[in-house]
Amino acid sequence: MSKNDICEKVMGILKQILDYNNGLIPTTYTEEFGERLSSIEFVTFIVEIESKFEIEIDDDDFELNNMDTVEKIANLVTRYLSEEASQ
Repeated sequence: MSKNDICEKVMGILKQILDYNNGLIPTTYTEEFGERLSSIEFVTFIVEIESKFEIEIDDDDFELNNMDTVEKIANLVTRYLSEEASQ
């Protein structure tokens, strides 16, 4: 799976959770996501990421700083997918 594919899936999950109808999603959580994404929505987002990509995110990575952009999330997912592939 390419990084673009991962980014598109992450964006789809964000659109679903945040109920975006205009198709536009900010690339960071810092401003709009920080105001719109509640702690419950953030946990839901993580659960959806784990489910969609069939990974389990370690507690050490479960921080907003590690997931404040779609690119960082894609990098994190890529890392987990490659770790699973190497096992």
